[in-house]
Amino acid sequence: MLRSSHLAALRRLAQVTGRSFDDMQEVARRIPFELTPFLLQRAEQGSYAPAALRQFLPDLRELEGDSASVDDGESVGSRAPGLLHVREGRASLTLTHARLVAPRASIAPRASIQQAVASTNVNNVSDADGEGALVPAAQLAQALADIARDSAIQDVLLSSGDSRGDSRGDSHGDSRGDSGGDPLALSNRALFPWLERLVAIPHVRAVRIDSHALSAHPERIDDAFVAFLKEHPVFWFYAHFNHPDDLDHPLVRRKVAQLLSAGVPVMNQCVLLAGVNDDPATVTRLMELCYFSKVQPYRLYVLDHPRRTAHLAVSEARVREIGNALASLASPAQPLLVHLGKDPARQEGVTVPARSIVQEDRASSPVGRGAASTAQSTQSAQSAQSTPVVDAAPVVNSWNEWDPLEEVIVGRVDQASFPAWDTINEVTVPRDEWGPAVRAMSGELGKPYLPEVVARASRAVERLVHLLEAEGVTVRRPDPVDYSRPFGTPDWTVTSGFCAANPRDICLVVGDEIIEAPMPDRSRYFETWAYRALFKEYLKKGARWTAAPRPQLTEAQFDANYRMPAKGERMRYVLTEFEPTFDAAEFARCGRDLFVQRSHVTNELGIQWLQQHLGDGFRIHVLESRDPHAIHLDSTFVPLAAGRVLVNPTYLDMDRLPSILKKWDLLIAPEGIATPLETRCLLSGWIHLNVLSLDGERIIVEKRQEPLIRALEAWGFKPIPCDFEDFFPFVGAFHCATLDIRRRGPLQSYF
Repeated sequence: MLRSSHLAALRRLAQVTGRSFDDMQEVARRIPFELTPFLLQRAEQGSYAPAALRQFLPDLRELEGDSASVDDGESVGSRAPGLLHVREGRASLTLTHARLVAPRASIAPRASIQQAVASTNVNNVSDADGEGALVPAAQLAQALADIARDSAIQDVLLSSGDSRGDSRGDSHGDSRGDSGGDPLALSNRALFPWLERLVAIPHVRAVRIDSHALSAHPERIDDAFVAFLKEHPVFWFYAHFNHPDDLDHPLVRRKVAQLLSAGVPVMNQCVLLAGVNDDPATVTRLMELCYFSKVQPYRLYVLDHPRRTAHLAVSEARVREIGNALASLASPAQPLLVHLGKDPARQEGVTVPARSIVQEDRASSPVGRGAASTAQSTQSAQSAQSTPVVDAAPVVNSWNEWDPLEEVIVGRVDQASFPAWDTINEVTVPRDEWGPAVRAMSGELGKPYLPEVVARASRAVERLVHLLEAEGVTVRRPDPVDYSRPFGTPDWTVTSGFCAANPRDICLVVGDEIIEAPMPDRSRYFETWAYRALFKEYLKKGARWTAAPRPQLTEAQFDANYRMPAKGERMRYVLTEFEPTFDAAEFARCGRDLFVQRSHVTNELGIQWLQQHLGDGFRIHVLESRDPHAIHLDSTFVPLAAGRVLVNPTYLDMDRLPSILKKWDLLIAPEGIATPLETRCLLSGWIHLNVLSLDGERIIVEKRQEPLIRALEAWGFKPIPCDFEDFFPFVGAFHCATLDIRRRGPLQSYF
């Protein structure tokens, strides 16, 4: 029977996902449903992807399956029935049947899911300190006595009901027939006495805690729990990160770091699920996140689904594609791909060059199965080794703004601050907009952004990430950096940095080279720190990584007597020519020709440096702006496809454009639908032109900007609307928030 807490959660999920509450309720009445408040809140805040959430959402298609067709599994060699299962010196022990979450597809046998129905409830963690969820003490005592009597048992798994292992005798293998709940559904008070008794058994050398707590209820990994594990150095932790968002959260990463600091290895078991993680980009990103977080990727499971969860099945062709993508990762980032299935013919059809596959036939006994599995794995590995190796495409390759986009970096808004150093901002934002904008963003200069502003922007960024991934683009993300900290050089100090929201501002990609821009804003001096892990990875894979000369940014860099030009006067800017400076977002790439505007962040010396650096094979053309607040070209001059560029008729004088553009179609942009100042903040009224071309045809555009959408359609493009206005307080839109890493196409001239 569904509790009121379940019904409330389903109603909230219906609002977040757009799914029918009645449909989800109907499924949840027959098949267990559970979602922690942590995941539900993340879903509402937009920091947990709809794809990630899908692994827990009730689906009407689950009722189409015949329960008789589901393999319930049979325990082998079990003692203390239902609690303890032993095989080859390893044991699986159940402490509770309560769960933190109820995944729709599980690698546990069906019996364990059915046993969990009555007791599954994350609230059991607090009910009577979680002791109500504990299995009967007499049965647990009997199980521990069985372990103590069998000196061959050295390895004990405390199962979550979603663990699985290698039947070939691997020292990390798990026992089948598990019917466990999540051990961390118990409180420390209920859990610690039994763990004390377990680790006191002399021949028990390893205890593995299999739990969804890290991803679904990280608060449960409290200081007392970590201290207990540290005191007894036999513990391992098995996590269940199925989607990058399961790991990519500050609290989750902090809890992972705590466990690692306590000497507890963290392993990840991932299940491939259609619509959740069944694409190479998502799985690769997950494994990289694990690797860089010191989480061992361990295993990636492919299931033979019963009809109940057939909608979550992943095709063999897709498995091969994912396996090929994983082969490019560093060896420690590659999981072992394990196929849990009943059809040997289907098992043999799966080959992955990254690492050999372990086939587990759930219909047969594990006894005597190891030799056959080993032989099949060896055959798969040999077959993979004999496959011709195709030279990989350059990891970084982007010559223009419109070739088919394959990989992109999308910024993040976490831990952002609005800087107090305002020399640049004061000349790029009309004075009457300055105060209201700051109040809407952070309240005052030098302070972190308001939490609600960050939350809304995070949801907008996630919408963009999911859209890009749905369009087949690999998305990479920078590391979180605390920008509220003060910093300085021998010549100056600032009270804070800014954010990692706009990678296009700070770096320019030309071919296989990433060029760090010599930005004149002191508050953005170290902004590339968030991207350095990515850049080092690209460097190791063959990309070039260059930093323009880092400017001193002394007072000599800025005109102390600057005043805004009056109407009709020649444009002038706050920068002097003391040292080269430019923002990367001032350049538009069109193969061998680049276009740039002189502005308050880009001086002539900066343009000269880039021309000399690129050499005679490239030409840089300077556009004259009519905007006295000029900053960044990508709301003024936006190439959408070869021979076609979107232009801002207010900021550009159509009669004074470089003559080379006479060969191109100049698409005059319509005015946009006004965005309220408290949303638009420091941006101009032309921010709607900050679009992103995916391939010269598909254009990501702000959802509310119907005049531009209609114009793009009339010009023959395929606009893809995306709600992104909540990102505007971080001073950018689609083009600013992204950095092309790889577009499919060679260097050529378009003029």
